[in-house]
Amino acid sequence: MKLCILGGGLTGLSLAKSLIKKGLSVDIFLNKKNLDFNKNRTIGISNDNLIYFNKEILDIKKLLWDIKKIEIYSDNLRNEKILNFENNNKTLFAIIKNYQLQSKLFTSLKKEKLCKLKNNINYKQYSITNFGTSNFFELKSLNLRTYYHKNILAFGDLLHRLHPLAGQGFNMTIRDIQDLNNLIDLKLKNGLELDSSICEDFQNTTRHKNYLFSSGIDFIYEFFNLETKMNNNIISKSVRLIGKNKFLNRSFKNIANSGFKI
Repeated sequence: MKLCILGGGLTGLSLAKSLIKKGLSVDIFLNKKNLDFNKNRTIGISNDNLIYFNKEILDIKKLLWDIKKIEIYSDNLRNEKILNFENNNKTLFAIIKNYQLQSKLFTSLKKEKLCKLKNNINYKQYSITNFGTSNFFELKSLNLRTYYHKNILAFGDLLHRLHPLAGQGFNMTIRDIQDLNNLIDLKLKNGLELDSSICEDFQNTTRHKNYLFSSGIDFIYEFFNLETKMNNNIISKSVRLIGKNKFLNRSFKNIANSGFKI
């Protein structure tokens, strides 16, 4: 089975690398934007996702900055700490520069015999002559109802777009890659052909988990946004109280680290 990936961002390159490790041939179609690495952005990866990424995609240990403690403060409580997460001095998640990760993936894929990088897509260019009425919309999470069309599968932010303050978008993508690879392994183990049915299997496996997780992230954002609109600190005080509960604190850490296990 030959696969084609449109886009050479972190999602496309990570997915391609994981599929090639399974002996699948992958063509990646790039555009000029994919080749201009942004050096100002960083991305956080949870510990469970790091373990999977290093083992099944690419070893990036040397590029990481480990985070072992997370503290969250509230403006509405005069910058007092409302939440604290740590795990016996163990890594909770790690920070990596986007361009370093993208560059390492890109360099690795160029060496792969099963991978072809193509940047000769012909796009039609248009000139903007005037602007009509402008509109603006609030930034909210977005989830696709249908993940695929025939043999075309959506992936990454196209499936679940989160508020950037959450820092969980790429973590959801890594879990999606893991789910897709598990489905591929299952088919190969049972001697089944890899065909477009994998798209439906992927949707049935991940859509409900992604919806719950992204809705939870959006709820947290709107929850604190409501406090700002109300101009009081009741919510922050409540969250600080909840965060002191060891069971709830541990549950929050586990969900942020591994997502929903359903």
